[in-house]
Amino acid sequence: MNPRPQEFAMRARRISRRPSSSGMTLIELMIAMVVLAVGLIAIANVVALAIANNNRNRLDTTSTMLSEMVLEQIQSVP
Repeated sequence: MNPRPQEFAMRARRISRRPSSSGMTLIELMIAMVVLAVGLIAIANVVALAIANNNRNRLDTTSTMLSEMVLEQIQSVP
């Protein structure tokens, strides 16, 4: 038994009137933005920490090279 065309058309209209659930709500968008902001702040902190460590390591390397140079000069004196 096939439904009559009129019944099919009525069912199709009822289905098409349902609200669409595709897309994001405002709350979901705000939560996503908060998560993104927290991630970006964390990345900025990691970059700042990496820059500070790089500067400290450069100073350590310079001081090591300078101390080696002084030791070599002391050893070269008879």
